[in-house]
Amino acid sequence: MPAVASTEHRLSADGHAERLEATPTLRIDPALLALILLGQDAEEPAAAPPPVITAATATSPVPWKALIGGTWALGALLALGHTARRLLRTRSLLRSARFVRDARVREVWREVSAGSPLEGRVRLLVSEEVRAPACFGLGRPAVVLPADAELGRRRDVLACVLTHELVHLERRDAWVLLGEELLRAVFWFHPAAWWLVARLERLREVSCDLLVVRRTGQRRRYAQALVCLLYTSPSPRDSLH
Repeated sequence: MPAVASTEHRLSADGHAERLEATPTLRIDPALLALILLGQDAEEPAAAPPPVITAATATSPVPWKALIGGTWALGALLALGHTARRLLRTRSLLRSARFVRDARVREVWREVSAGSPLEGRVRLLVSEEVRAPACFGLGRPAVVLPADAELGRRRDVLACVLTHELVHLERRDAWVLLGEELLRAVFWFHPAAWWLVARLERLREVSCDLLVVRRTGQRRRYAQALVCLLYTSPSPRDSLH
């Protein structure tokens, strides 16, 4: 920037003018200063604004509620599907079964069911698809016996077996079993549900055995009948009874 030197004069003692050199003074043109400042601002890049983190830019959380709900629904559907398959299996078994024609078996059944609330309402059937006596109480009640001629020859064993199945039907245990299956389908993920269903099944059989002994008064004979049935395979688990 140009420096402008100012000159001052003073009078000497003899009256002559004496020239004095003054100190140079710096003068800045305001227009030039503005151009310099504007040029510096243009050269420097503008600072970027700080990033704003929103719910959309942030990492979305794992949808735990949807995952847990979907897993529960899948497990419940599988359990219900298994129960439905057993019901269809039972329906098919009852359709293929035939009425008992053995006079000895029918006579024992009449003696056992005499005085029962279900007297005359229970069908006595036989089927090759079962390997042990079973009862079915959903809908019209029925007792299904295996196609085993040896069972008809053991009158005492047959009477105990028929009494056991009749007690199940009188107590409507088939509906209780269906409720247990639905409970397990809802709480399939909880081990307590499985333990409870298994425990109820044992208690149901034990209480039925006690009622049979009380009704017949033949504890030893009933125990022998149970031992005899141990040599027979259990009924298929695919059926619901």
